[in-house]
Amino acid sequence: MLTSTVKPSFRLAAAAFMISGYVRIGNLMIDAIIQNQYGGHSQYLTIQGLFIAVATMLLGVVIDLLPFLNFLRPLRRYLFVTAMPAGRRNNDFGTPGEGSSSSEAPAPFYLPLSIDLALHACPAISLVIDFFIFERKYTKTEVNVAVPAIVVAYAVLRLVGGVLLKQE
Repeated sequence: MLTSTVKPSFRLAAAAFMISGYVRIGNLMIDAIIQNQYGGHSQYLTIQGLFIAVATMLLGVVIDLLPFLNFLRPLRRYLFVTAMPAGRRNNDFGTPGEGSSSSEAPAPFYLPLSIDLALHACPAISLVIDFFIFERKYTKTEVNVAVPAIVVAYAVLRLVGGVLLKQE
């Protein structure tokens, strides 16, 4: 019984912390500037990686709690394989132009530590913990086929979305 509650609880807590960090960006001075730019916050790889990590965690919660939706497991695994490098990159360094919790960051770019951890550290740490504790081993096909397919699909969606936004 413990195992059946630990996995969804961990995933839900990780997703909630990441979402709370993203929501709190709206309270920062830099938010108005970024929101007025093309793409808003989604122009940054950190935020794109955060969205994929949150989707991965939330889909995991749904599958854990509603086993009859097990047919979604391959989608979660593909998202997970895609989220791992993005989450890891977010943990290494922020995207230039993003905020930082460093005391040396100029005032508009300063991020409170809780937001910085939610945007940069939490995706990487939660995905790594999930990977080593809860996931079964990935096949070569999943790694060699899924990631390129999702990257292409994502690029097409971004391209189509960009074209549609420019037409408005």
